[in-house]
Amino acid sequence: MTMHLSKIKIDGVTAIRVNIRKYTNDDIPALDVIGITELETGMSAYRYAICHTPEELERVRGAVLDAYAIIATDGGTVRLSAK
Repeated sequence: MTMHLSKIKIDGVTAIRVNIRKYTNDDIPALDVIGITELETGMSAYRYAICHTPEELERVRGAVLDAYAIIATDGGTVRLSAK
């Protein structure tokens, strides 16, 4: 599974999108609990959550890292494995 962050604008306000790709069916319950529930239209195994505050981003990022270990980084993308 991979995670990367991207900046987006919503109604002129910057937000951070937490993107999760290449997850499996085994990851879905954990992603649901964390709040990464939005599905990218037209793409398989791609979910995201939008964080509007630094606190919200830290909560989501922290929850992902509580459930998954970082196994590699490649630029802005982090590869993760379930703990």
